[in-house]
Amino acid sequence: SNTAIKWASRWDYILNSIPHTSIQWFSIMNSLVIVLFLSGVVAMIMLRTLHKDVARYCQLETC
Repeated sequence: SNTAIKWASRWDYILNSIPHTSIQWFSIMNSLVIVLFLSGVVAMIMLRTLHKDVARYCQLETC
């Protein structure tokens, strides 16, 4: 079977049919949501740890 598609342009029809901008925006928003979620988890762990440390310090020094 002899085809008229050249080797260098064999993926052009697929790549031209994909809306690149929506994929990039989806990836950016997905990364942003993951970063915000993980930052929130780290902040909650830090606040919980600092609260326990301050409470323990106040018991020793009688704030």
